[in-house]
Amino acid sequence: PGYNNHIFGQHKSVLKRPDVFHSHIVPSMRLDDLVPLLNAEGSIAMKIDVDGGEVPVLHGALQTLKGDRLRAILLELSRVNADKVLSDFTMLGWKVVRRIDETTPLGDHKEFGKDRFRDMFYVELEKA
Repeated sequence: PGYNNHIFGQHKSVLKRPDVFHSHIVPSMRLDDLVPLLNAEGSIAMKIDVDGGEVPVLHGALQTLKGDRLRAILLELSRVNADKVLSDFTMLGWKVVRRIDETTPLGDHKEFGKDRFRDMFYVELEKA
């Protein structure tokens, strides 16, 4: 918990990482199946932080992303597949309103978190 670069998928993929010393079974559900169960009223916002699994999450959330209830997303995005994911969001009617990366001014904490952006960055998205 609280650490990035987890691996989601088949156990055999974990064996390729020498720094991995254990694994967990984690239940998962498509967002298109989860959001209707929330039974929430009004607009909703979400943060997507899936350590490189953005493409499968996106494919399991197409109805939710096209719908009118979801209004804002904070997306932690792996640099590896960023172009594809952002292109897919654009095609689904979303626009990037802010990118937060190693070039973003951090006020008095100029060095805080600089190393965090090595493999990822954040984007704030809104409906276009």
